[in-house]
Amino acid sequence: MQFTPEQKVLTDLFGDGILYNIPSYQRPYSWSARGKSDKDNQVNTMWQDLIDHFDNQRGDEIYFMGSMVLVGDPSDRVFEVVDGQQRLTTLALLFVAIRCMLEALDRNDMAEEEQNYVNSVAQEVERLLYNTKRRGATIKEKKVKISNTVGFDYDDMLGIAFECGSFPTDGLQDATEEQRQVSRRYFDNRRFFEEKLRERFLEEGKL
Repeated sequence: MQFTPEQKVLTDLFGDGILYNIPSYQRPYSWSARGKSDKDNQVNTMWQDLIDHFDNQRGDEIYFMGSMVLVGDPSDRVFEVVDGQQRLTTLALLFVAIRCMLEALDRNDMAEEEQNYVNSVAQEVERLLYNTKRRGATIKEKKVKISNTVGFDYDDMLGIAFECGSFPTDGLQDATEEQRQVSRRYFDNRRFFEEKLRERFLEEGKL
């Protein structure tokens, strides 16, 4: 097997038509914003590294997010994620948090230019998260998908989190405690990013 290393910016990593399949043999999503300590876990570290780079970047300085190992034909733009699914999923949840925060903004006092700006950013984030297909109606397809594990569908939970939904209070009667914990991480981590984004970029709930 031949490996071809490439450097990608985030907009290319989540580019049009790309699809990442996380196979069922991968360990479940384990990164947490509420771990041993609120200052000692991967999600907090990712956020802090990104915001530090945002505040201190100079010119075209590059921030290295880490490596991923993918298998697939680049011309098909469909890849199996061999390594890096934790980082990939967490990045996607950060994008979701940005969209959820923007959708929740009070726009009553916004000028038209501000509303147009918020709408354009929300649409751009939407393009990072979904591929859009037209089959009579417009169909949205998540760019990060989790292959079904026997007995439980983590991809369904991730899909609800992607749509800014709340953690489901029913329908999990047959889920194991581990499956519930893994599912809740999608929602907890998204909410963590939403809280951090509001603290950093909003003032009294407004831009």
